[in-house]
Amino acid sequence: MSRSRRPHLGRPALFCIALAGATAALGACQYGFTPILADDAGIGELCETNDDCPKSTVFGQKVQLICLTNFSGGYCAIADCTTGLQCPSGSICIAHDSKNVCVRSCESDDDCNANRANHEARCTPDFQYAHESAGPEGFAACLPPSSEK
Repeated sequence: MSRSRRPHLGRPALFCIALAGATAALGACQYGFTPILADDAGIGELCETNDDCPKSTVFGQKVQLICLTNFSGGYCAIADCTTGLQCPSGSICIAHDSKNVCVRSCESDDDCNANRANHEARCTPDFQYAHESAGPEGFAACLPPSSEK
């Protein structure tokens, strides 16, 4: 699958400052790791299997994204997060289908579809954080429609 990337409207500098103060154990800022953006990590890309999703370096660790096949067109996400601080800038940690995953955050539908030709995702506040303290109020998540008819 070809990938065309565009800058995400995230706030990496603020993310890095918050991360350094809140979770020094991750070491994302203190050790010179540049916060990766959701687009650069491949979050939200189309997929049919896990092999279609990229491996990305997130906070100095190589991570294989997983394919959420219950979404139309599939959806590459980072698995096993517990808070948004473990997700790339421009993404949030949500509970989905018995898994905690990092998905793209958004302000409008336009933020959701740079990597999703013909399988439009919607920006929605209708999701559940992975944990009550996983993220701030007022965020929305990019979620495609279900692949189930």
